[in-house]
Amino acid sequence: MTRSSKIPADAAPNPHATAEQVEAALSTVKELPAKFAIAVDGGGRFRCELTDATPSLAIGDRVEMTFRRLTTSTSGVHNYFWKARPVRSGPGKDE
Repeated sequence: MTRSSKIPADAAPNPHATAEQVEAALSTVKELPAKFAIAVDGGGRFRCELTDATPSLAIGDRVEMTFRRLTTSTSGVHNYFWKARPVRSGPGKDE
């Protein structure tokens, strides 16, 4: 069995788990959001999730901040925070 890229690197495996337990655990793993450290104009770095990205995104590409929903509680309350997305080209945008 190969390690799935969806499993967090710091997840401690259960050394006593059976093959069936491991398979059941892997089938419930959800896709984890990608976390990145972005360099901010003027200095500093900010660790955040990246959204609306394509596989062609590369180190050094410019991003902009966008306010997005992160989670929704069981009572229906939405939690929002900043995420980064690749800069959209168009009028007023650097290309």
